[in-house]
Amino acid sequence: MKTIRFTIFSILFGLVVLVSACKKEATPVAVTQSGSKILVTGQDTGTGLKSTLSGQSTVWIATSDKVGVYSSQARAATGGSGSAIVNAEFTAAASGPSSAFTGTMFWGTGTATDHTFYAYYPYTAGSAASTAVPVSLATAQTQSAAGSSAHIGSLDFMVATPVTVVSPGNTDAVGSAVNLSYNHLFTVLEFQIKGTGLLKAVSLSTSNTLAFSGGTINIGQSTPATDVAYTFASQTGTTNQATVTLTSPATLNASTATTVYMVINPGTQTGNCLIGLSSDGTNWTYISKTAPTGGFLRGKKYVVTIDQATASASAAGFSYQGGKIFYILQPSDFGYVSGETHGLIAATSDQSIAIRWAEPAYQSTSVAGTLTTLGSGSANTDKIIAQNGAGSTYAAGLARSYNGGGFSDWYLPSKDELNELYLNRTEVGGFASAYYWSSSENYWSAAFNQYFPNNGQYSNDKSYALRVRAVRAF
Repeated sequence: MKTIRFTIFSILFGLVVLVSACKKEATPVAVTQSGSKILVTGQDTGTGLKSTLSGQSTVWIATSDKVGVYSSQARAATGGSGSAIVNAEFTAAASGPSSAFTGTMFWGTGTATDHTFYAYYPYTAGSAASTAVPVSLATAQTQSAAGSSAHIGSLDFMVATPVTVVSPGNTDAVGSAVNLSYNHLFTVLEFQIKGTGLLKAVSLSTSNTLAFSGGTINIGQSTPATDVAYTFASQTGTTNQATVTLTSPATLNASTATTVYMVINPGTQTGNCLIGLSSDGTNWTYISKTAPTGGFLRGKKYVVTIDQATASASAAGFSYQGGKIFYILQPSDFGYVSGETHGLIAATSDQSIAIRWAEPAYQSTSVAGTLTTLGSGSANTDKIIAQNGAGSTYAAGLARSYNGGGFSDWYLPSKDELNELYLNRTEVGGFASAYYWSSSENYWSAAFNQYFPNNGQYSNDKSYALRVRAVRAF
């Protein structure tokens, strides 16, 4: 796999540092070859992962690094015969920032005609069209040891700038090399962590897609401007979380930073980023950081400095994804996923100071199947809306219509979720000494609510007008 080498830059300035002063690699030495076989060379354009500031460099590894090449004009056999080139496998012939690549590809029959070439790294076997080359980025990443960046090479994905070359007048004559320059698709984060105790894993949660299990990209699209993200043809299994786990826990030091590297999908963030630190991969502490202005840009490396002593055992009160976190799922909770951070967010203010639980026509009609447990509030809200119809004149409908932070998945909390909200009311803030509706029905004409001054949970008729605070899951 392609190796990305790092020299750690020891002088950090600010919370999140964007490494700049980027440069292109030197153009490969011109190479010619007799006969009709097309010579291919390639180098990384250095659109951000190479920098004179930090001494980073991306290098090809001879024999192990392979790229896929496409050309509708070039041919698989000499003399212009055979099929067009679709995902031809080419292998790096040398180790270094630039290299010739070995493989078989020939000029078409027409002389002095345009031949356009597309390519990507790393090569995946198959005959996918250039408009739908497979691509993915793992949410669970593994680093062999603190400070090691070896795992980044297997996570990287690069797309070559499309190149058009005129075939020689005599296709059996010496031809120009097809010189391809590759652009990084993703972003690198470098966490520099100081503290005490062990570090087993680092997680990141944001408002945008950080990883995805599958997808495709059109490698024939025009190369975007510097820092601008490529457009994916499709993405599936998207997640707004990524986690790097160390093979063996590292011992943190209060004066010397422990370095962990993560590869993420670029994108613009909404609100803060939630960073998790774990000593064993199960128990976590949390830190909230402001995302860089403009979000995480393609092909850049960002340095994030962390003082483990400032991490909190509870993320309650952290501003995140349109509200404030009030609960983090525990191993026994529904929806808990080991190694991932999920929880509940509350709106920062009430959506109503007095609203009924159900429309008059349904205040004496049961909503079948509402539950009281953590994780059931969204489904409860769906069931209530299915009975009462769309609208914001009753509690569940009002909660669902809320779009704080641009999110449309807010809901009326279940009885147990409302209780967790009460327990963390100080961290979230803005609550009145009043009754708040839950989405859990008690019986056909009544639903559960919570009295915030004294933690009492009660049941009242659905016609009562109580307060509403919308929540959402992340």
